[in-house]
Amino acid sequence: KESAPPPETICCSNCDGLFFKTKMLDGAGDGEMYCESCYKATDVWTDSKRKMAVNFVVTMLTTLEQYDDLFIPEGLLRKLLCSGWPAECETKAVASLWIREALEVEAIDQYKRSSSKTSCISLPHLTQLAVGSTSLENIDTSKEEDYIVNMLWSGKGALPRLEVIAGLQNMGEERMMSSVMRSTVFLNGIHKGKFFVAKAPHIQTVGLTYEDALQLLNDITEIEDRL
Repeated sequence: KESAPPPETICCSNCDGLFFKTKMLDGAGDGEMYCESCYKATDVWTDSKRKMAVNFVVTMLTTLEQYDDLFIPEGLLRKLLCSGWPAECETKAVASLWIREALEVEAIDQYKRSSSKTSCISLPHLTQLAVGSTSLENIDTSKEEDYIVNMLWSGKGALPRLEVIAGLQNMGEERMMSSVMRSTVFLNGIHKGKFFVAKAPHIQTVGLTYEDALQLLNDITEIEDRL
């Protein structure tokens, strides 16, 4: 098997430093490419753009909170920002810049969960819950996981995640009124391969297979685009 070619590197138009092309930022659409530090020092990175960047990051995390996502891996957050605001966030380098800006003004928190080497992001009021949820990973949630599976079979293989969350809340288990516990159910069920979640910037679906979840996600997105 052939190894992947090394990432392309280019020079920053300001400091002449050599950086991976995927990490570079377009100055003003004029072909000038900057490293993140130099870009932030240009006139292009205005106060209004800084505020916009922070607002978009917080908006995305607030949406995820509605789906019991108390935290999100930084890489997935970058992907969702790019697909959610493609005109403003054209590349993952821009998404990374937005996340750094939100971190600098303490609008979000960044940390590593004990069970993962990946950097995770959360809203400040959710950080303690997200970090504490690692202690719940060994709790048996098989009953709730099976409840979701039965819901999915009744729903032809896939359902909007908000419907699944509502089902958990109505199953009569007091602990399912906790977003932390519901999040744990999803994490455990996904880890076991009992069901899968497909995520778009403003919609999430759950399916017996990832293909089921993705098909429903695409169907819902297509309908909303027509409205």
